[in-house]
Amino acid sequence: MRIGLLTGGGNMAGVNAAIRAVVKTAISEYSSEIVGIMNGFEGLLQHPQVRSLGSKDVQAFQRWSNSILGSAPRGNPFQQERDGNIVDLSDEIFENVRWLGLDCIICIGGLGTLALARQLSARGLPIVAIPKSTTNELSGTDYSIGFDSATDTAVSVVDRLHSVEEEDHRVLYMQVMGREAGWTALNAGISGGGHVVLIPEIPYELGEIDRVIQDRKAANRPSTIVIVASGAREKGKESSGKLDAGLHIGPAVKAINGLNFEVTKLGPIQRGGSPTSRDRFLAAYFGYTAVKAVHEGITKHLVVFRNERMELIKLSEVSDKPRLVDPGSRQIWTALSQGISVGVSKETVSKSPPCIVH
Repeated sequence: MRIGLLTGGGNMAGVNAAIRAVVKTAISEYSSEIVGIMNGFEGLLQHPQVRSLGSKDVQAFQRWSNSILGSAPRGNPFQQERDGNIVDLSDEIFENVRWLGLDCIICIGGLGTLALARQLSARGLPIVAIPKSTTNELSGTDYSIGFDSATDTAVSVVDRLHSVEEEDHRVLYMQVMGREAGWTALNAGISGGGHVVLIPEIPYELGEIDRVIQDRKAANRPSTIVIVASGAREKGKESSGKLDAGLHIGPAVKAINGLNFEVTKLGPIQRGGSPTSRDRFLAAYFGYTAVKAVHEGITKHLVVFRNERMELIKLSEVSDKPRLVDPGSRQIWTALSQGISVGVSKETVSKSPPCIVH
């Protein structure tokens, strides 16, 4: 069997580990051939950009963060610019897949890539997709490749912020990725021992943030650490569309209490570095499952990790909507139980924690 393999969206830790798993499983278990497609689906437009991938090409590959196949964060074959016009060039993908003799394509990507995979599979292209996301917002799966590494990076920064001693109380804001979903901020806050966690799903109140700061100051605590998802927004205000919530909250809170503050913005730092052992393991598990599905004749599906096991769901059933944190969930109540504020009073979040019995 001849399988095409591509990665879409931005680079992040764990993607190369998934590429390695696909290549090694296909070759060692099925004696199949892997054709690496460069720069996402754009690599199948006009003259195909491809390279052969063998076992030696992916040796010790799992420790690298940037995809060896490149990526195309904004590449959309249905909306390509040609001669000043926006045109649909998706037919070129089908022509090049036939010309390359590919039996199937395995793609690794986030929301945008999965949306393209869904459109192409609906038109008959055999695809198996693997989810990747630093913010873990992809629907259908509990975890995506890259999330654990991004969270681990955030926790390491929180640890360093804890070690900063100040003579006068200082508010330390740390902004992490999270345009619509607060999984990274919430997990980093719980794991790192943050004092306030602000996520898009729960609009914050400036008064609540100041309450936590004043309580810690009165208790002679040297600082307050506020972890902010980039898409967090104030209660009663519409989202401005800007993804720098931490930069706006700091001055707004200082206007109330006059305390100095500093903002640490992680941004693309969360995408780099070596992947964690969990991301490497999940990437291997995702890659193996995808190759196995292809050889069993199962295509037009997304590999998902749910309840600690891999499953396959139809791409046509994958929602475009992001997977959000439930304000009444156990994750939120875990944070509250550790004394972490989520930007509103505890009573506002939920009247009682969820039952642990199913």
